[in-house]
Amino acid sequence: MKSNNANRIRSLLPLASAVAVLAMANANAQGAAGQIAWAPGSVGAGGAYTFTIGNSGVAAVSDLQVFQNGDAGVTCASSTAQGREFSLAGGLGAGDSVQCSGSALGATSRNTAAINATGKYANGVPFHFTAHQTYVPLAVPTDAIVGINMGAVFNDANSNQTFDSGETFSFSFTVFNFGNLSLSAIGVTDTLGTTISCPSTTLAAGVAMKCTSTYTLTAADITSGFLQDSATVSATGSGNQHVSSQDSVFRTGSTAAEIKGLKSPILTIDKDGNGIASAGDQVRYTFAITNSGNQVLDPIGLTEPDPTRIDGPITCSATTTGGSAFAGINLTQGNGGSLAVGDSELCTATYTITAADVSLGEADNNALITGLPPFGGAASASAASAFVVPKLPPVAIVPSPINDWRAMLMLGIGLLAFGFAATRRRKQRQ
Repeated sequence: MKSNNANRIRSLLPLASAVAVLAMANANAQGAAGQIAWAPGSVGAGGAYTFTIGNSGVAAVSDLQVFQNGDAGVTCASSTAQGREFSLAGGLGAGDSVQCSGSALGATSRNTAAINATGKYANGVPFHFTAHQTYVPLAVPTDAIVGINMGAVFNDANSNQTFDSGETFSFSFTVFNFGNLSLSAIGVTDTLGTTISCPSTTLAAGVAMKCTSTYTLTAADITSGFLQDSATVSATGSGNQHVSSQDSVFRTGSTAAEIKGLKSPILTIDKDGNGIASAGDQVRYTFAITNSGNQVLDPIGLTEPDPTRIDGPITCSATTTGGSAFAGINLTQGNGGSLAVGDSELCTATYTITAADVSLGEADNNALITGLPPFGGAASASAASAFVVPKLPPVAIVPSPINDWRAMLMLGIGLLAFGFAATRRRKQRQ
């Protein structure tokens, strides 16, 4: 993406704004499971995008499904990179990959999209992999920013890992204020039409809140054996900006542990005072990590694969958004930070814009997130972001028109002096 291509910038969607490879951890200690990888591709006319789902592990995965923002409107190629036949709900061999495409999501001032990939490892353990990517046309000093991480817990009354009549889902919707403006008129809706309860309709900068709802399975859900839901949060910033964000979940009766992450940039040091990110300015990244599944996760991991994309270490709050103590990231089990079901943690890092970012026309990076449950495979996710760093035109000095008698007088004096000096130089040369 180049900043001088205005039409392309306006049409870009989050899933094509940064290069990221996201990996699902092995499902057992022997490492015999598959390993899912995801990478964004290109954006075409109308905002449709392509991406790649790959199995970089040593064993095949089965029952592979891919969903965009809770919608099953994703299509994949009929053959894989290795020439095997492929269809959704089918398998993907070790080392193989397939290209998929999604429908247009619509471009907004700040757009976050979610991809969910589900399936089973070779040992039958289910996996659920999430990828979030945020595209920001510009990073500016004053911005209203809202984000949402959605979670769901299946209340399996008879523990048979199958949808049955009368069973329910408990949904959680964690709303984050990533900007530096207060938010008001906050509202959360979902595609299932559940009654969502939030503790407030306002949110101060840097604060999060959790909303909840309950859904009772229908006959159609029981027949299909899976449940999809997509949530949208909308709000108004104190600068009268209207902002929104979206997330989704996909669930079956045997859904594995799940973790989600969002990453949001905002300009904090604007050295040249031009109101946008440029070389030498500093950006703050906020990472929101949410335990969106049904198992406690301990420890929590958060890493930047390319450490040059941040200035120093990632720092995290000493307490979660739910008020529990959080020991830290990337530590050992029992000695690191843990997240209860539905709880979230906020972390930050800074980054100084470089000349290379200006040359490229964007600054992007990708955070990898993991969480280890008491049993089953580790939960893994991605939180990527990209924002435009425009190439500013050179400053031109344009002379003002001479329309004042004083200026005319000064110009006349200057011309006389120039003529006198030129005459003197000629005489000296003679």
